[in-house]
Amino acid sequence: MFFDPESARHLLHTVQGSAPMSPLTERDMAILRLVADGQANKDITATLGISVGLVKKHIGEILEQLQATDRTQADIKAFSAGLI
Repeated sequence: MFFDPESARHLLHTVQGSAPMSPLTERDMAILRLVADGQANKDITATLGISVGLVKKHIGEILEQLQATDRTQADIKAFSAGLI
């Protein structure tokens, strides 16, 4: 497939200016932002109205997706990648 030069420039500009792709779901991102704000699991449950078990499940998925060993490392990796 070929693009005319103007379309190619527009596509390249759009891709370069877009936000970084995140391997995380919207809920994971919401939890990660709260973790980055220093909230404990019980505070996150109150903020989002979900159970502690669900918060722990999401944090486990966040750690796995970001290949982090703990919450702090996940925050650092997410920040470095421009996710938060």
